[in-house]
Amino acid sequence: MTKHAVQRIIGLMSGTSVDGIDAVLIEAGSSGLATQVRILAHATYPYPPELRTHILAASYPESSSVDLICHLNFALGARFAEAALAIASAARIPIEQVDLIGSHGQTIYHIPVALTSPPRQASTLQIGESCVIAERTGVTTVADFRPRDMAAGGLGAPLAPYGHFLLFADAQRPKLVQNIGGIANVSVLAAPDIMQTLAFDTGPGNMLIDEAVRHYTGGAQHYDAEGQMAAQGNVHPALLASLLQHPFLTQPPPKATGREAFGDGLWRTILQQAEALRLAPADVVRTCTAFTVEAVALNYERFIFPRWPIQEVVVCGGGADNPVLLRLLRESLQPLAVTTPETYGYPNAALEAILFALLARATMQGRAANVPCSTGAAHPVILGKIVPAAPAR
Repeated sequence: MTKHAVQRIIGLMSGTSVDGIDAVLIEAGSSGLATQVRILAHATYPYPPELRTHILAASYPESSSVDLICHLNFALGARFAEAALAIASAARIPIEQVDLIGSHGQTIYHIPVALTSPPRQASTLQIGESCVIAERTGVTTVADFRPRDMAAGGLGAPLAPYGHFLLFADAQRPKLVQNIGGIANVSVLAAPDIMQTLAFDTGPGNMLIDEAVRHYTGGAQHYDAEGQMAAQGNVHPALLASLLQHPFLTQPPPKATGREAFGDGLWRTILQQAEALRLAPADVVRTCTAFTVEAVALNYERFIFPRWPIQEVVVCGGGADNPVLLRLLRESLQPLAVTTPETYGYPNAALEAILFALLARATMQGRAANVPCSTGAAHPVILGKIVPAAPAR
């Protein structure tokens, strides 16, 4: 594989919202800021409800088990392989003509810093066995991107700034790329060098909104489609003020978080408060939506705006498809321009999968793709583990 040749790469991603597998097939050529990305096909392959339930169960210590994790690692590997084969078929590209697969896998637990009670090593676990992907597709697969950064003393997150820099950086227009998935994270594209790119998690994304919607619909809905429930409610100021006291929000970067901080445990606390206040379901969803927006804005005010003259915010992830959330964010950040990846020719639904395709390409090129000033790692490292394609028979 030559260093800057045009390559066909499949990117696979499943986030903390556990909706399904985002898959993209791209052609990538050149390198650095000259990197060119052409999208051949992209799609999301939803998880069956039972599988989704099992993944969520595996993500919490009280409902997980070693046999469940063991099973899911291979079961999800098979699902990721199916998604890779399906996206190649959708693009009408024989899988034999795909050069590489980059798979993020499915995070089920993330401990960004060591804990003393109970004693826990800083660590991370993504499942979706890459050997299964490589075996079933016949394509060299790069996966498990986070552990190498953590081995070098980093948080293992965020990994997005490498791809965000390649796709969106413009020296004449300092901007932020704000991803709002289950967790929200921001990349500050204001430095000329990718290794000076600050990025960090800002706090909750859609995770608490999703928890609220699932609870109040009895599991019939898993997210607030088009922001319809939030649109019918009102923010409860006292509940919002309580949520904004969460210590993660004022913790300086580098920082990363996940379901362990903004998942089921916090949702149960919110639900207890909401029931005591006799809040309507729509009010709780609207307040959780406002919490995401205010957490983003608070982080900007503390850690970004005093340092850089930001001109634009590119919002991506599932939150970009929620018009209520996007409107609240625009109101909070005005007069800054708030755009989406489509402004730059990249479908929002494909963006995260594109990032992991680019990370896999960097791995095969021998390029470091973590950003130590964002993750806290001691030095740049090459991310991911390579599973070669089976030799020709």
